[in-house]
Formats: sequence, structure tokens, C-alpha cells
Amino acid sequence: MSALDEVTPAFVDVVTNYQFTARTADPVEFPIVRDLAATFMNGAVWPADKYKLGVALLMGHYYTLWGSAPGQSPSYPGISTSVAGPVTSETVGNVSRSYGHSSSSASSSSIGIPTDWLMLTLFGQQWLLLLKSFKAVPAVTGELFCCPPVKFACVSYPV
Repeated sequence: MSALDEVTPAFVDVVTNYQFTARTADPVEFPIVRDLAATFMNGAVWPADKYKLGVALLMGHYYTLWGSAPGQSPSYPGISTSVAGPVTSETVGNVSRSYGHSSSSASSSSIGIPTDWLMLTLFGQQWLLLLKSFKAVPAVTGELFCCPPVKFACVSYPV
């Protein structure tokens, strides 16, 4: 059984504290959302246990953004979808403050992952923390000086 096959409705229910049981019970929607979440993760790079948890966290992220039940309007409890940019001017007497444009739409981590979208939910934030818990590095897996040419693969090592 692959790590992706281990991402079951029951596992996602536990990871998401049973917030989305109406969605995980849908036999059509569940595998589609699971495959969608898995497209953002390379199962050959992520350790199997973290891959399984990561897929479940991304599913919780999607479900949070989409709403807890199919057809429900998405809600963002406690989340501001507008982000102010840096302070460009400040006045102390009669209090005044001006902000520049937000760069949130282009914000990404040092490894090129757009983090603002993931920061919208607790599950996305947990996924980013999970990502930081291991390091993927290139490793030589083929011959160096003869045919076939050098092949590289990402191998993960605990941090």
C-alpha cells in the first residue's frame, strides 16, 4: 500500500479534528481532493509518514477554504484576506499611519513555495512547519563519467 493510499477519510478526519466529516465521507470528492493535495508533494522526496500527514493537512487546508460541507460557501473565520504592506509613513500627533502595497500575492518562502496562500489556514501553517522538519538535497544516483549521463534524485535527510 502506498503512502497516498494510507490517506483515508478516517485519517483525514483525525488530522482535521473531525471538522470535515461531510466532505471526507463523499466517495467522489475525497479521492479528487486527495489527488489534488498530493500534486503539491513529491512522494519520492517526502518521508512516507510526513507525506501522508502533509497530504491530509493540505486537504484540511482546501476544506477550510471551501467550507465544511460540499456546496457550502467558503468562510475564513478569524482570517483577514487583505494584507497591508509595509508602513510608509507615520504621524504621532492625532495618530496617522500609511501603508504601501502588499506583496502578499508574490510572497514565497526561500524554497519558492507561495506561503501566503498556505498561511490562510491553520492546516496550511502546519503543512509549512512539516515541510521545515526535513531537508531534501540532490544526490547522485547514476554514473559520473560514462553513459548514461549523471542522474540526480532528491533524497531527504532529517534536520
